Amino acid sequence: MEVRALAAEKSHDDAKETPREPVKQGWWEMNAGDNHVKITGIQHLVDLLANAGDKLVIVEFYGTWCGACKGVYPKLCKLIDGRDDIILAKVDFDQNKPIAKAMGVRVLPYFNFYRGADGKLDSFSASLSKVDRLRAAIAQHSAERCQLGENRGAEEFTEYFKPRQRPLGDIMGSKVDGREGAPQSNPAVGKVKQE
Repeated sequence: MEVRALAAEKSHDDAKETPREPVKQGWWEMNAGDNHVKITGIQHLVDLLANAGDKLVIVEFYGTWCGACKGVYPKLCKLIDGRDDIILAKVDFDQNKPIAKAMGVRVLPYFNFYRGADGKLDSFSASLSKVDRLRAAIAQHSAERCQLGENRGAEEFTEYFKPRQRPLGDIMGSKVDGREGAPQSNPAVGKVKQE
């Protein structure tokens, strides 16, 4: 029995000494910046869009097997590298087919652009030969917005739209129809009176 225990202990020590090979990252995981998010389900995507505020969210549908996706991805990473105003939401087509189907994705890679209250701004497929279209869409939709002043809300218009003031008696005793002999209603009582 001691021999077995010693042999088991030795094999356990050998396993500790053997270095493990590092796990290789797939191309879709490389160059992932702080603004990259891997989408794990439809609720995750909805929550991301709801909490993105005024940031531009680019939803990229890709396939790990897709050659065009592999070619476009490093170019896209360079375009958004260091941009805190952009979030790249990466959706693996094979793991999230319900999302892809709901959003009408039929070609990969496919991109949807969203921004705050504006909602969906653009959507298209872009292969390596159409990276310029991707660059133009990022420039167009991530541009600073012009703001003329502080947002104040509806209170700034109150001087223009004051509610009409009528005495309560006029409202309660008004005639429903101006014709003579027409019934009058008294909303406070809920009965119709005949003159």
